[in-house]
Amino acid sequence: PYWRGLAHSTGNASFLRVARAAYPDEPILFLAEKNHISAVLADLSGMTNLQTSEIDVPDEEASPYARLPHDWRNVSRAFRLMRGDRRNILALCSAYRSVLAACGVARRLIGRPADSIMVRLHGNLNEITRPRSRNPLRQALRLETGLKYARGAGIRLVVLEQSIRGELLAMRPDLAGHVYVLEEPATVEPDGAYEMPSAEDPVRFAFLGVGTRDKGADRFLAAAEEVRRTLGP
Repeated sequence: PYWRGLAHSTGNASFLRVARAAYPDEPILFLAEKNHISAVLADLSGMTNLQTSEIDVPDEEASPYARLPHDWRNVSRAFRLMRGDRRNILALCSAYRSVLAACGVARRLIGRPADSIMVRLHGNLNEITRPRSRNPLRQALRLETGLKYARGAGIRLVVLEQSIRGELLAMRPDLAGHVYVLEEPATVEPDGAYEMPSAEDPVRFAFLGVGTRDKGADRFLAAAEEVRRTLGP
């Protein structure tokens, strides 16, 4: 319900591979923005029993207030598509403030008790460290508020590393039993997808994002320095 175009298309394709591995015979319906669907499908050649459906996703810069009508329509549509005899799982590849609030309400109004919901929390989970808002509407749309009511709505929270789960439960112990770890899988490229580096060239690594001690950047730099001293550049 959040990403457009190429943004996180590789990660979402990997997540769909995990879903297919977990349920090899079940149909999968992927709802996303038009260009994001194209980018994800380009990374999923050969996956069977996979259908897609376009939804209207606002720009990333949209405020929670501007996002809420879009998120409500998209979540409501997802719940209606899940009606039928079979038990369904609604998995949100990304969960932000307004979509989590919409999901909790739609579960009560449209959803069925047999269906389950899981939401994946990415870097936006850092929002829970921000001070509470004195504006009740703004506070209602905070991610922290959505997490608070996720337990009562039967929503399973999914983080990408065990250390994130430990830190989250240390801050919000009431979420114990509702936070699960599903590590972000690496995309396996076919043989020959990349050229092998020559022995004369130094090995270089590039990181996307900010390298901090909390993320283990100091450990990587120490290991890299040791390898350089032993093997050269």
